Amino acid sequence: MSVTRQPSKLTPLIFERLDETKPITVFDAGSAVSETVELFSNYRCKLFFTDLFTEELVQQQVVELSVNDIAAGFTKLLNFPAGLKIDVCLFWDFLNFLSTPYLQGFAQAMSPFVHERTVAHGFGVLNTSTRIKSQQYGLAAINELVIRSNTTHKLRYHPHPHADIEKLLPDFSVGRTLLLGEGQLEMLLSART
Repeated sequence: MSVTRQPSKLTPLIFERLDETKPITVFDAGSAVSETVELFSNYRCKLFFTDLFTEELVQQQVVELSVNDIAAGFTKLLNFPAGLKIDVCLFWDFLNFLSTPYLQGFAQAMSPFVHERTVAHGFGVLNTSTRIKSQQYGLAAINELVIRSNTTHKLRYHPHPHADIEKLLPDFSVGRTLLLGEGQLEMLLSART
């Protein structure tokens, strides 16, 4: 598995928003990456890793399910404790592998756990003709991503330009984007207030 490191101008903005005097809660939509665990071990925090890429709900994406049924499925998979509020969401490229109803269901399942200071990071596309491949991401440092090639996730690609992501994730607005090349965007999202 090849490993690369990539600088990020947006991930430092996540850490600028954290109140280090309080414990933080971090949700990572991917699998636990040792670098991410090590970085957040420097903070008082709870980490929730839910490798959603490997879940049948995501891999199958059954067309007949309603958005409410999809949301119920995600709620079960996330299995967050009642009353939990997430400070940091690391979506990575996960949103690009959910069809529109599945992204809406995911947003609905996440909604009770988002609060006014929640910030999220992810990757999107400039337009739907942009092709990105699923990769495994982590944070090697506050300003550096670690990226591993991902040969195990064979999910169908559903690109969503950042304007669509704002519509489909009603609890978030896309605050900053950075064009990485070939139409891929790095995005910083903030909770809508």
